[in-house]
Amino acid sequence: MASPHRLITPNLKLSQLKYWAFLTGMPITNTKTELLRALREQVNGGISRERSDVLSVDMGIRNLAFCKIRTEENENGLDGRIRVEVWRKMDLIGMIEENMKKKKKNGKAVDDIEEEGEEEHDEIPANENVQRGKLAADAFTPANLSKVATAVTSKLLEYEPSEILIERQRFRSGGAAAIQEWTVRVNMLESMLWACLETRREDAHAQSERENNASSEERVQKAVEFPSTHAVSPARVSSFWTMGTDLPLRPPAGFLQGATQPAFPPAARTRQKAIDIKKAKIDVVKSWVAGDADVQLDFSSREAAESAEFFQTETASKSKSSDRAAIGKLDDLADSLLQAVAWVRWRENAREILRMWREVSRCGDVEGGEFTGGKRG
Repeated sequence: MASPHRLITPNLKLSQLKYWAFLTGMPITNTKTELLRALREQVNGGISRERSDVLSVDMGIRNLAFCKIRTEENENGLDGRIRVEVWRKMDLIGMIEENMKKKKKNGKAVDDIEEEGEEEHDEIPANENVQRGKLAADAFTPANLSKVATAVTSKLLEYEPSEILIERQRFRSGGAAAIQEWTVRVNMLESMLWACLETRREDAHAQSERENNASSEERVQKAVEFPSTHAVSPARVSSFWTMGTDLPLRPPAGFLQGATQPAFPPAARTRQKAIDIKKAKIDVVKSWVAGDADVQLDFSSREAAESAEFFQTETASKSKSSDRAAIGKLDDLADSLLQAVAWVRWRENAREILRMWREVSRCGDVEGGEFTGGKRG
């Protein structure tokens, strides 16, 4: 019997390990030892194959975009197409303005403003950026934003997702030393969403514990049904799809045996401007909507279909300002869908690599699910 002393065959280079991490949505900046540890955990932990209802949130206050997609899994992976059930924006500025109006009208403290349920202002056409006047200085206080976060949380849970993806926010953009005030506001909202979701999760668990008539198995099942929440790096999503022109986005055959792989990372490109990156991401979604890519989408609601229609309109124009405006209308919607589909693809890739791992194992290269590299005794 071999004594396991290696996690993976020695001819798998660091660049190949990074490519593996890239294909499954993991950080590629780690050392070889860290990559090996993380990838071993990924393989040994297994990847469940089941129906998934993924709700993906692209953070923002002026425009918060989200989508919900459904996938069905079978022995061969995805059953073909991804069903887009929800794809829209929410007008959070409108919610804040409504609270401010009530405060002014009723002369109440912000903390005493009643929360509202569904309001017309929280639904806006997907192709419109919200244009608002200057808000009062206290519009973005924790008291105001907490009410917005609570309303958003309730709305997201109405769609009964199995997983919620929240775009991870940064404090700085482009390496700038200063932290923009608007960035602080969005980060505050992000933290509040996480807190609201965790509170709702704990409440659901506590409620199940109080139901004395329910069996212990039923209580556990209720806790499991609450959606899991995941932070997703927007940079990782962006690089995954925009590198698709240079790299295969699925594991190549012979991957674990050290076969020739695409150069990773690909040759350095000229540093792209933010607007060019946004254009590239929008172009990816346009190709999906047009049916010209390996990502096949079905839009199962009128709302989702209307959002898709905006990507069938040419955004290029002679005017740079018009071009920027057109991109702004689509950027948030594109990001929410790219994030959701990336999440699905990463898991599909992880399952395929796990299949490859087991195939190599049957050839005698591994034992107990881990690469040993040792000699058989």
